[in-house]
Amino acid sequence: MSRVDAGSATQGRLYWLDGARAALMLLGIPFHAAMVYSIQGWELSSPDKSPLLTALAQASGSFRMPAFFLVAGFFAAMLLGKRPRLEFVRARLFRLGVPLITCLLVLSPLQVGLLEIASTASGGTWAHSFFNAEGRVRADAGRVWVAQLWFLIDLMLYTLVLAAVATPRVMAGLAALARRGLRLTWLGLAALLGLHGAYSFALGAFDNLTGLHLPGPLWAAISTQKLLFNLPFFLAGALCCLERGLLASLVTWRRGTVALAALVLLACALWPPHGAAWQKALRLLLLPAGAWAGAHLVLGACARWLDRPSALVRQLVDSSYSIYLFHIIPIFGAGLAFCWVGLPAWVEFIAIVTISLTVAWSVHGLLKRYALYRLLFNGDASAVLKAPTPASEPSRGGSPASSSLR
Repeated sequence: MSRVDAGSATQGRLYWLDGARAALMLLGIPFHAAMVYSIQGWELSSPDKSPLLTALAQASGSFRMPAFFLVAGFFAAMLLGKRPRLEFVRARLFRLGVPLITCLLVLSPLQVGLLEIASTASGGTWAHSFFNAEGRVRADAGRVWVAQLWFLIDLMLYTLVLAAVATPRVMAGLAALARRGLRLTWLGLAALLGLHGAYSFALGAFDNLTGLHLPGPLWAAISTQKLLFNLPFFLAGALCCLERGLLASLVTWRRGTVALAALVLLACALWPPHGAAWQKALRLLLLPAGAWAGAHLVLGACARWLDRPSALVRQLVDSSYSIYLFHIIPIFGAGLAFCWVGLPAWVEFIAIVTISLTVAWSVHGLLKRYALYRLLFNGDASAVLKAPTPASEPSRGGSPASSSLR
């Protein structure tokens, strides 16, 4: 049995999954910084566009959050196996909900304020106002206000789904399904990936095929399409927890799989963001393949090189949640400042990434000693209750996908 299959995955700490979780969250910084220069446009769009940074954003965006939700599903199933369902739901919603509410009240006004400054300064060229021409709140104002916090909402909804179906009989059936997955041939895997592609196409083409739109509740604060697209990855993570061999199959690099995954990811990166109808349709079909390819590469790299205790990785794990929550403000601030500067886009991009990481990490480093901060921004109830942290669980500040959900 391989180190990935057994190792720390079944004996205590999940060192490489800890590192993968932190890496996937921290990759949000270069992704959002690249989006400032993307041809597709974003909340804040520099007048200087970069095809290279557009490709970088497309490559990262194709797999980062699906892989994150896969890891989150793994840890959620693991915790659910150790706790009563009601206790699991209560702890999970507290862990995710408290930082969500805090950030919506504290960080979101600052983020929207920076976008308003950008919109006013550029006449709507660099950013769109939070209000429409009639002075009313935009129809998608909820999406703008929630911004990077959307994943917390989706994780809470996935938690409720998993807890609702997790009866002993259902979990036994899922475990049996996971074991059957180990026996799939390459042809069976290709057919399964084709079905996943068809599912992605149906979600993306829903409005074109039916003339309707998937509902976006709360002024589009919840993206139904994004919620449904990432759900299979969360459930796949739960299956990987029930059958560790599936996880090993996903992350083990075999002859040719790295090159194939890299080619698929490259196709996702270079695919035209705006093109003919057939190009858009093929992109929808390709999205799941890109997500699985990126997960194979990134999780495989973490399994190979991070499956050991590391002080640096532990620091990144403990701070990655807060860094992700805070990083949009310095990205908006630095990105807006560079809109008046004529430096090459890649130079500005490196500067924005450096500034955002430094600022977010520094804020966390300064405040992590305070129990109220850990409660409000990390959902860490033990910080206030002064409950001891078990040695087998990550310490304060771990990500919401963490096995330390208290």
